[in-house]
Amino acid sequence: MSPEILHMQAMAKSIPATTEHIASLGATAGLDEKACFQLRVVLAEVLNNILNYALPAQSREQIEIRCRVAEGSFEVTTLDKGKPIEVQPKHNFPDARTEGGRGWPIILSWMDSIEYRSEPGCNELTLKKSLF
Repeated sequence: MSPEILHMQAMAKSIPATTEHIASLGATAGLDEKACFQLRVVLAEVLNNILNYALPAQSREQIEIRCRVAEGSFEVTTLDKGKPIEVQPKHNFPDARTEGGRGWPIILSWMDSIEYRSEPGCNELTLKKSLF
């Protein structure tokens, strides 16, 4: 699979088609059905987090998404120009009565590797799912 770069308009209605397309790229790269499902859910959570917490409301920004196969993994990298992640993501789920906070534990448990870095004007999150 050759690397692919997508540009998603920062709108919630763009997320389903984007995650479906990237999951199909993952399937082409060799991910099984379960891994593709996990990738769709994780990527939807990541994109929703960017829209809800990083970018200002009604932003006209685009989110760049890069997909490639490298070192035995399917990699998806999101790049946005929003605010950086302020709190270190945790593996622990919140109390059952808490309304939010379940996204990061799912992301961290379903991906084989996650790398995040932020520089002024650019956040980069790379998700890796093993092909083996």
